[in-house]
Amino acid sequence: MRPILSRDLNEKDFRNFYWLKEELLVFCRENGLSTSGSKVEITDRIVFFLQTLLLEYQILISFFGNHS
Repeated sequence: MRPILSRDLNEKDFRNFYWLKEELLVFCRENGLSTSGSKVEITDRIVFFLQTLLLEYQILISFFGNHS
């Protein structure tokens, strides 16, 4: 079953499914990302966004975990 395209999706799960360009554009609009470019460019932009969210989350957990 295909997951919902959301900020909670990890890069691996995102890449494992086929997404319509319109779905990618909606995700970009909802998350303040540029909607310009080809489907490949938009996909790469979303992958970078998802990776960055994960990295920021890990940094926050690391920071607050060390100061508890």
